Amino acid sequence: MPLPFALRASQSADANLFYDLIEQTMRAHVLAAGGTWDEERRRRESVEESANPNARIILVGAIEAGILLVERRPHEVHLQDLYLFPKYQGQGIGSAIVSALQKEAIARRVPIRLQVLKVNPAKRFYERLGFSVLEEAEYFFHMQYAT
Repeated sequence: MPLPFALRASQSADANLFYDLIEQTMRAHVLAAGGTWDEERRRRESVEESANPNARIILVGAIEAGILLVERRPHEVHLQDLYLFPKYQGQGIGSAIVSALQKEAIARRVPIRLQVLKVNPAKRFYERLGFSVLEEAEYFFHMQYAT
């Protein structure tokens, strides 16, 4: 049973939450992939993403546990961001969110697509949920769940 959670719309005031979460969960992977951590750029992206009307904050009770950004396109569901603070990983939240997206994609008869850094262990998470590698780029795996 996943830890109970809810989603709320993100606001531009959530920019620091976006930055903190991405910094905690992705900085080591970016550096391991040979990239650099450009704090100014990451903060600017956090402001943009937090203001995106498709962005959601994942709540466990009143606690902000993660972020979700899904773009519903005519021919696909694009899972842009799914990040959970380490304390909330492995609690079934991510699986429940992806499962709901899979049901939506099946109903719409469209694939779910995403990209994951090659060094990120999240690739195994998505593979367990039925995703496969569609294409391999220099730093990313482009993955798909086909309905």
